[in-house]
Amino acid sequence: MASRGLRGAGSGEAAREHLAAGQPIYIANDQTPANHVIRRYPDGRQELLDCSNLDELRVVAELEPVQPIAPGQSPSAPALIGE
Repeated sequence: MASRGLRGAGSGEAAREHLAAGQPIYIANDQTPANHVIRRYPDGRQELLDCSNLDELRVVAELEPVQPIAPGQSPSAPALIGE
């Protein structure tokens, strides 16, 4: 799966820094629906967001939580719950 999120951050360092600072990150991959991104929180919670209207991001699904990103690991987007 190729990541479309955090371009140029192949090591995932920027993502880890944001999460360590308590900030969510936004990621997507080839399986993420068009006009959608995944918001990943530092505690591992994830939400699928509809970005069709950038003035109003809308949560359309809760996703399976993940473990925090480990050193040397790049973030990747998960499948929807039940897939």
